[in-house]
Amino acid sequence: MLADSLTPDVDRSGEGAWQPYVHAGAAALLIGALGWFGTLQVWVLALTGGAIAFSIARRDGSEPATTDRSATLLKLAFVVVLGAASYDNRAHHIDVLRPSAAHLAGFFLIAAGLDLRRRAMASLGHQFSIKVVLFDDHRLVEDGPYRTIRHPNYTGLVLIMVGTSIVLESPLAFAAVVVVWLPALLLRIRHEESALERHFGAVWIAYARRTARLVPRLY
Repeated sequence: MLADSLTPDVDRSGEGAWQPYVHAGAAALLIGALGWFGTLQVWVLALTGGAIAFSIARRDGSEPATTDRSATLLKLAFVVVLGAASYDNRAHHIDVLRPSAAHLAGFFLIAAGLDLRRRAMASLGHQFSIKVVLFDDHRLVEDGPYRTIRHPNYTGLVLIMVGTSIVLESPLAFAAVVVVWLPALLLRIRHEESALERHFGAVWIAYARRTARLVPRLY
C-alpha cells in the first residue's frame, strides 16, 4: 500500500482519538443489523467487522493527513461484503463441527491469504500504510512475494474475501466481492501504480514489466 505524493511522515497521534471507536461501532451495528443479529456467524461477522474498522481507523489516524478516496472506497466496499454475508446468514446456521469440503476449501483460502498478507507486510516493513503515501526514505520493494507479484497484500485480500464467502455459504457476499469490492480494489491498484510510476519512473516500469499485478502469469 503506497503512494500519491512525497509526503513527510507527520505525527498525528492524539488527533481524532474517538474516531476508531465510532468507525468500529458503526461497522459492527450495520453488519449485525443486516443479519438481524440472528445467528452466531452474524455476531462473529459484526465483531470482526468492528475490530477491523477500529484497526484501520487507528492506523489511518497515525499516518500523514492526506485525502485518499480509493482507500475510503475500499473500506466501504469491505463493509458491504460483510453486510451481504450477514444478510445471507440471518437465519442460516452453519455447523462448524461438521465442515464440508467447501468449508475446508474456504478455510484454506483464508489461511493462504492471511499468510501471503503477513509475508507482504513483513517485506514492506515501516512502508506499509493504509493510505497511498510515499515517505522520504521510500524504496521500491522487490523481495519476498514482491519478486513475482506487485500487490501480494491485495492478492491475499482476494483470497480472504472469496474464502469467507465460501465458508459462510453466502452467494450474496461472493456477488458483492465481484461487483463492489473487486472494482474498488482495482481502482485502488490503479491509483497506487500511477503514484509509484511518477515517483520511481523507469525503475517502476521495468519492475512492472517482469511482474504480475495479482496473479502470476494471469494478471
